[in-house]
Amino acid sequence: MQLKKTLEDPNLPKSIAHLQSTLSRLDRLTGGGGIRPEKTHSTTCGSITDNLRDLTEDAKRYPSRLLLGAPPPAGERPQP
Repeated sequence: MQLKKTLEDPNLPKSIAHLQSTLSRLDRLTGGGGIRPEKTHSTTCGSITDNLRDLTEDAKRYPSRLLLGAPPPAGERPQP
């Protein structure tokens, strides 16, 4: 009985279309083609970690860049 009621619901086609749209967006976000989300998450976290490491190393070498947005003039740069 419940199935018949669900199938006769006039909103069913709209709900199915919405679900298909949502699944298509999810597929685009995950890259589609069988990419595992845990692998994507791992790769993204690795990239973020690498970027943060680069940022902190740069901040240690040129602290003024964080405030001024540019490295110090060439003659004033500390040697690594």
